[in-house]
Amino acid sequence: DSPANFFIFISTSTIYENSSHEKDVDETAVGNNLSVYAESKLEAEIELLKIQNKKIFILRPSVIAGPNPKGNIRLLHRLLKTKLPIPIPRYSSPNNLTDIRNLNEVIEYFVKNYNIVESGIYNINDNSAPDIAAILRSIATNEGVKVQLIKIPNKIFKVGLRIISFI
Repeated sequence: DSPANFFIFISTSTIYENSSHEKDVDETAVGNNLSVYAESKLEAEIELLKIQNKKIFILRPSVIAGPNPKGNIRLLHRLLKTKLPIPIPRYSSPNNLTDIRNLNEVIEYFVKNYNIVESGIYNINDNSAPDIAAILRSIATNEGVKVQLIKIPNKIFKVGLRIISFI
């Protein structure tokens, strides 16, 4: 038992993947065929919410962007540095992003106001949802790199991703 009055758990928005609510997600939605990562985060959330003697704040940020990026954003940075034309799907869905600085502000808010905020799950993302082309152009501008995007049919793009994933 800890003397702390609250606990903040950083979860993941991938819990919503393949959800029937994917367009209008709320904190109750859970996707189908979750990855091992998303499933483990969900299981941790369920156990944490059983705790009665302290406040539990579960934050579900979307893709986190900012200086020294990780994951897919880092991959996009590397891809831009090749200076090769980049194939992108002709039609891509918007992607919710969370700037790391904004996430830090949210955490600071919970720390300072834990006594007036209810325990629970909170979706965290910025108010913009750029598509892949906008994300690449933004990164290119910030990096001072020119980018050439080639829009290709979505089916061909998906086949290309499958091929690359085996390499």
